[in-house]
Amino acid sequence: RPLRIQEKAGCTAYKFLFRQMQNSGKGKAPIMDESVDWPLPSVSEEGILERGELECLTESGWQMCSVVLDRDNLWHSDPEAVRGAGMVKLPLRCFKKVEAVEDEANCTLRIRSSDGESTWRARSTKHRNSWLKVLTTQLQALTEAELFFKAQNAIGDLEARRCDDDLARLETFDTVQGLLADPEARELFLWFLSQMAADSEDPAVAEADADFAESQLARFKEHPGIQNRLCRIAAGVGAVEQKK
Repeated sequence: RPLRIQEKAGCTAYKFLFRQMQNSGKGKAPIMDESVDWPLPSVSEEGILERGELECLTESGWQMCSVVLDRDNLWHSDPEAVRGAGMVKLPLRCFKKVEAVEDEANCTLRIRSSDGESTWRARSTKHRNSWLKVLTTQLQALTEAELFFKAQNAIGDLEARRCDDDLARLETFDTVQGLLADPEARELFLWFLSQMAADSEDPAVAEADADFAESQLARFKEHPGIQNRLCRIAAGVGAVEQKK
């Protein structure tokens, strides 16, 4: 429901814009048919960065279009479509370059995208430069956001692989063989066995006995301090300090 409310509000705001242009006599705003539900951009007023009118160069010549720029798209009315056909969306992520075209009036700009090329004419050089600035600024912002997103993904993938490696190393500590194969874990396990063997009837035999080591494994892994140290060893966080 919130999306429907937002879409309805966007349509209402844009119809109001057309009425204002008609009343002021600026441009060649089309007559709005209130019975037609135009699929206009569903963005809030805060999401609109720029809007106005530009002429688009078509096969039949220059045609006036209503243009709206939001954070992700450039919307424009289709000059060659039937009335009520709605707005055309040009995703900014598909733009390759926006540039000024040097002509007699210096009012033209060109948009190059993955879908092709389009030429637009403003009412003045100042108007053209205003659109050129807001478009290039938003394209730069999107490019930086995309690079940041890719960097985040790369770091996330690297961290995920490191976590997998750490977890795999930690899982090897579930067995006596795995503990003895790692120098730091071996040192910790032998220290623990020496403490347990001290309570045995024959400490020298108990400490060197494989069955004794297996019997103490569960107790070894259940100790909170031991668990913390094993996790640090698996993650490679510093050397294990000798317990005293």
